[in-house]
Amino acid sequence: MALLGGVACGTRYARAHGSGRTLDRGRFILIRKRKSHSMTLQVVADQIGISKNYLSEIENGKKGPNDEIIASLARIYGLNEEELFEKYGKISLGARKYLEGDPKMQKALAKISKNKKLTDEDKARLADNLMSLYDEILNSK
Repeated sequence: MALLGGVACGTRYARAHGSGRTLDRGRFILIRKRKSHSMTLQVVADQIGISKNYLSEIENGKKGPNDEIIASLARIYGLNEEELFEKYGKISLGARKYLEGDPKMQKALAKISKNKKLTDEDKARLADNLMSLYDEILNSK
């Protein structure tokens, strides 16, 4: 459910719970990972090209990171970029790039998101089916 689920669930979570709760979902991972790598705020901030204070505000849930910072943090800490983006209620750069280059997928997602007849459960089923089809195709190669 990564592509559709990340889009639907991440956005739905952010709307339902507000940005503060969304920031909390990512911040605990960042603090834990930085400490497990024995890295200081300054070292990580320098690698990303931001101030130590700004990184501290991100870790403390006071500010949200932009997409480039999320991607950099995922790389530095060896995290799955898709999952970290989802923790912040955002669409990953890879998913966004794919969607921007695929008009059919854009149209399908737009229709799904605008269709008032579909429940959240229906949309989740569609996402599950897409992932099952993806796995089936991938396993046949």
